[in-house]
Amino acid sequence: MSFGVTPEHWLGVEPAAGGALRALPTIGNARRGGARVRFVLPMSAAVRVEVYDVTGRLLRAHYDPAPRPPGLQEWVWDGCDGSGARVPAGLFLARVSTPSGAACARVLALP
Repeated sequence: MSFGVTPEHWLGVEPAAGGALRALPTIGNARRGGARVRFVLPMSAAVRVEVYDVTGRLLRAHYDPAPRPPGLQEWVWDGCDGSGARVPAGLFLARVSTPSGAACARVLALP
């Protein structure tokens, strides 16, 4: 799967205005130290991150109303659901959304 990532995105260089929100491959294990959900904002925006299991059930939601600057951003998921309970090992989906669009990335929670 290609996320259309260029070397500039990996270095945190701001993308051109009017570009699309991009989700990058996540780093880390949600059950061991947290998974870093990374994304590139084309412009300053408030961000919502939601984590879903493979059945589509919403497990966790985080909303940051303060606009984040354009460029490389990240949110760390600790492997817990909204009530603070640890999720079982498996594959999950992180959905990052702003008022202008959304993007998704896979997240692993390994034992």
